[in-house]
Amino acid sequence: MFVVTGRSMETSHQEGEAFKAIPDFWASCHMKGLGKALDALAPEKPFLGVCYGMEASGKFRYMIAKESEPIELYESLKIPPATWAVFSCHGPMPEAIQRVWKEEVGPFLRRSDVSELGYPDLEVYPCGDTTLEDYHTEIWVAIKSRP
Repeated sequence: MFVVTGRSMETSHQEGEAFKAIPDFWASCHMKGLGKALDALAPEKPFLGVCYGMEASGKFRYMIAKESEPIELYESLKIPPATWAVFSCHGPMPEAIQRVWKEEVGPFLRRSDVSELGYPDLEVYPCGDTTLEDYHTEIWVAIKSRP
């Protein structure tokens, strides 16, 4: 288990809302200095986009975070140990990660031999220029095999 610390917002899968709201949230948080503040907590750790609290309506929370002990000014979330399906994304953000969510993660989770555990999903963003064609990030989804 590990703990992530950051700030979150509510969004939804309905009508593609999250694909607009999440990049806007990243931009707003960076303008307000959240990136620098979180980086100071754990400069050696990548930034994380954490999707959690999925509801049947499609609503969920999205947290911009770093792996760090809880800090009073921020929200914290425990990430339990799991078997993770890891999907590689290459290219500028947010287009590359949105493409992998749609074209790889979605079809993978519809397979009959795996199911999601319902744990938070993680987007792992290493340091670097997220606008470059050779930027690399990953999506981690906690899964279990079905019998």
